[in-house]
Formats: sequence, structure tokens, C-alpha cells
Amino acid sequence: MKKIILLISTITVFAVSGICQINNPAVNDNKVFIGNLYSIKAKKQNTAGWVMLGGGAIVTAIGVAIFPKDYDIFGFGNSSGTESQASLATAFTIAGTLSMLGSIPVFIAAGKNRRRAELALSNQKISFQLPGKMSQHISGISLSIPIGK
Repeated sequence: MKKIILLISTITVFAVSGICQINNPAVNDNKVFIGNLYSIKAKKQNTAGWVMLGGGAIVTAIGVAIFPKDYDIFGFGNSSGTESQASLATAFTIAGTLSMLGSIPVFIAAGKNRRRAELALSNQKISFQLPGKMSQHISGISLSIPIGK
């Protein structure tokens, strides 16, 4: 049973880490701004965080649900079947809790990448007139400082 739990947790870690990976189109295609890369990465990390949080909550709920009702904490009168079921339920509960706690850094990283995307290159409206039918927007670096938060 321990091998199965270890296998499931390993597969989950690799699956979640694969969700967070993105291809780097800035190297392949110059049309994509770095801000778009950060935005895509933030969305994928946010999705991975929610998957870890939801999956951890479900696994924790399963662990709590399968815990034997007649289990004695002090070990008096527990059968071997009750002991093994309690061990499995405890393992599920701990694995789910660790998954939920592991989602916190993923959400923090997603927030940082979202802020980096907001600070990256964006089109700014210019205040002076350009001749002809040229665009009134120019690429630039924008920085917004919220006042009063």
C-alpha cells in the first residue's frame, strides 16, 4: 500500500510540474512580448495551484472519511484490519494536507508573474501628434504605483 501511495504522489508531483512549464516563444518568435510570457506562466501556475489545493482537499476528505469509527487512539482492542485502515487514512490525510500546503508557494509565484506581466512592455498612448496615419500608440515600459492601498 505504501508503494501505491508513493507512486501516486510521485505521479502527481510530475503532473503538476508539467503544467507549470511553458514553451519559450520569445526565442522562437519575436512577436510575443515578455509580458505575454509572464501572463501565460501566471495563468498556468494559478491553475496548478488550484489543482493542488482541490486535489489535496479531496484526498484529505477521503482520509477523514475512511478513518475507522471504532478506532482506539491508545491501541486497546484494535484489530489488525482497523490498524491498517487507520494507517491508510492517516497517510491520505497527511498527503492531502501537504498538497494543500504546497499550493501556497505556487499561488505566490503566480502572483509574482502576474505583477511582472503588468510591469512588462505595453502600448502607451503618446501625447504628441505623429505625421500621417502612424499609430498613436508606442511600446514602452509602464509602471503603476497604487496610492492609498
